[in-house]
Amino acid sequence: MLAKWSSDLVSMLAEQGIIEESKRDIYVYGFEILLSTLLNALAITVIAVLTSTVMVSVAFVVFFGSIRVFAGGYHAGTHLRCFLLFGAIYIIFLLAVYNLPVPHPHISYAGIISALLCGGTIWALAPVEDDNRPLTALERVTFRRKSRAIALFQAVIILLAALVTMSGWGLRWLEPLLFGMSAGIITATISLVAGAIKNRDRSSTVHLVN
Repeated sequence: MLAKWSSDLVSMLAEQGIIEESKRDIYVYGFEILLSTLLNALAITVIAVLTSTVMVSVAFVVFFGSIRVFAGGYHAGTHLRCFLLFGAIYIIFLLAVYNLPVPHPHISYAGIISALLCGGTIWALAPVEDDNRPLTALERVTFRRKSRAIALFQAVIILLAALVTMSGWGLRWLEPLLFGMSAGIITATISLVAGAIKNRDRSSTVHLVN
């Protein structure tokens, strides 16, 4: 269903001259991932409102989703399974939010570490394609460039937020947002690594069979 919606949307944009028809596959794939992420975001928004965690949830979803669109990562096989898996991850995130005392002296340090490690990992591995949707050479180049740009931007934002919260300027209220941003990029990176391992194991199995 999401694939059809994405294809129809790309067709409409191509007819209006907004995008190039020659890059259709790139946009269809990107919109499919984006729509899946938006559906997850909608469900999370409802939960966030009910649990009074809107701002920290927005930080989490934006940082995770913007990387996921172009970097790819682990796919659970179907959009429903991906939806349920992400829902479970989000619940774990909420439990951490509720049980983490704020202000906390280690959140800033964790943010700095996550920005450096995750940014570097995304820079090195992205994009990680799904077996059900192999990328062309042009798509790999395009997605790699965009993934790196987004990862660099996110890393800088997290580093700045961490330094501000450590500055003693009375801005400790930024810590929940810093936690949400860090959790988002960490989750995207874990998905990326898991997808890379899955692809490697499947490739090894194919070589053994052959």
